[in-house]
Amino acid sequence: DRAWLRGQLELLRDATPAGSRPFAVLCEAIDEPDRIRWAGRIPQHPEAQLDDARFRTLMDNLHRAGELAASMGIPAVIHPHAGTYLETDAEIDRMANALDPSLVGLCLDTGHFRFGGAVPARRIHDYRSIIRHIHIKDCSQAVLDSVARDDGDLVMALERGVFCPLGTGDAGIPAVIDALRAIGYDGWLVIEQDQALRSDTTRKMLATGQRHNLEYLKALGAA
Repeated sequence: DRAWLRGQLELLRDATPAGSRPFAVLCEAIDEPDRIRWAGRIPQHPEAQLDDARFRTLMDNLHRAGELAASMGIPAVIHPHAGTYLETDAEIDRMANALDPSLVGLCLDTGHFRFGGAVPARRIHDYRSIIRHIHIKDCSQAVLDSVARDDGDLVMALERGVFCPLGTGDAGIPAVIDALRAIGYDGWLVIEQDQALRSDTTRKMLATGQRHNLEYLKALGAA
């Protein structure tokens, strides 16, 4: 994994235009069957959670990845994500409290934080000292509830549109923007629209959705 990471960082470094400073956005692998199966319902499934030894391994690997990125002049951030071992509010908080911010900062994704039960605006204040990057996304509690009722998994949640257009879900985007202003955040807001593509999905549909997201942020004075 570290050899692969070094190759990706070299590619990123070599492709970076003069004057730009990209982040290496790290993510725990989205490949554990139990985590995908119980995504959105992890608190009810302790068998799918990390024990202390495995958590220490995760943190050690994360810090070693951060060291490698730093050695190449690229700051690293960790992106908690649905379907990973950093999904729930409690798991993210455990990670944040064990994180060495000199090696790895936090990429706070408002949609994935809400997916795991966190209140994004509140966590922006809580994690203000380690936040380096923001992914702005909305999340539908109604979809999460419907997937739970139907005993579905992460794939079903994505197919049903759990990550919905900005302003139509429950991540509290206006409060998020207010919180970011309050902590003096002046970095990028990356609109990252997780979306399951269907056979009838067109480029025009995708562009229209992104145009809506941009106009929504402009109305909040955030774009």
